[in-house]
Amino acid sequence: MAGRVSGSRGSKRTSTAVNTLDTYFPELNNNNDKEKQANQETTEKRRKVDRSSAKFLPEWKACFPWLEYDQDSKLMSCKWCKKAGNRNSFTSPGCPYLLKDYCTKHARIGDHKAAADARVYAPAFQDVVSNAYCKEEATVKAAMTNIYYMAKKNCPNDHFSDLNWLTIMQGCDELKGLKVDAHTNYEHPNSIHSFQEAMKLVIDEKMVLELQQSEFFAVLTDEMADIAMDKTVIIYLRYLVQGTIKVRFFEVVGLDGTSADDIYNTIVSVLEGKGLKLNKMCAVATDGASVMTGKHKGVTTLLKQDNPFIIRTHCIAHRLALAAAQASHAIPYLTNLERNSTKFTITFTTQPNTNQN
Repeated sequence: MAGRVSGSRGSKRTSTAVNTLDTYFPELNNNNDKEKQANQETTEKRRKVDRSSAKFLPEWKACFPWLEYDQDSKLMSCKWCKKAGNRNSFTSPGCPYLLKDYCTKHARIGDHKAAADARVYAPAFQDVVSNAYCKEEATVKAAMTNIYYMAKKNCPNDHFSDLNWLTIMQGCDELKGLKVDAHTNYEHPNSIHSFQEAMKLVIDEKMVLELQQSEFFAVLTDEMADIAMDKTVIIYLRYLVQGTIKVRFFEVVGLDGTSADDIYNTIVSVLEGKGLKLNKMCAVATDGASVMTGKHKGVTTLLKQDNPFIIRTHCIAHRLALAAAQASHAIPYLTNLERNSTKFTITFTTQPNTNQN
């Protein structure tokens, strides 16, 4: 309570002292009023500056290296803020008040300071990003080289980590980047599939460009089952590029069913998905199964309904296999060999694994 009383008494004494000074020295109060009035008049004069009478002085650019001036629109702007994407009076559309004080004020705002700092630190940041990108690019190239080698040699994907280890031991340190930490690495099967898919896209793009240059192409296709007994259709393409005949593997696609309609729809969908038109298909080669060569509902018959000029061919490799199989039946030695080989295979594939490590 005493503190409050003493505080109120102090404020009363201060106000009393001020009133006493104003009473005995009125000129002090008048001077303050005159100064305030002068400042207000100066501010009003600056606000009422006529744009037509103000002039831009080129020497301002020496003090403000970011300053730009458009002679036609008579607007000042900041090139640093424009590059940084800032939105202020010096960017869109620009400052119409051609006074140096406005440039000074703009240099003090936060947006401009951030843009100035970006000019200083951006080159260093770009160098860091560039170096990191180069290291990652070298790692990806080394990994894809190993994956390409494995594909050419028909090696399973689970050999990828062992091959990388061997390559690192030979001095290829770039592959160390595949292992980020103890729990994260890019040697997982999903990562391998992503690398393979990226390589496939590049190969497909090149092949599609060649096919677009070729006037015609032929399709070699066959139905088959993979190791998991899933039904698929494999497609090869034969085409002509600058006088050279090329035969290229094109696609392996899963089948929803094994009927002629299912195979036909899958082939047409794959070709059209790559931008290949059926009117450029000149021939198709398949095996002799009725689902492929049936007179009424075979795959080749359905394709000829889209393009009557397609030539149907019974695959020479399948014909050779059929001829060899039928010819071997007339030779007892080959018949016994085939029977014993079949028994040998069945015996060892059905026996449990008794190997002890």
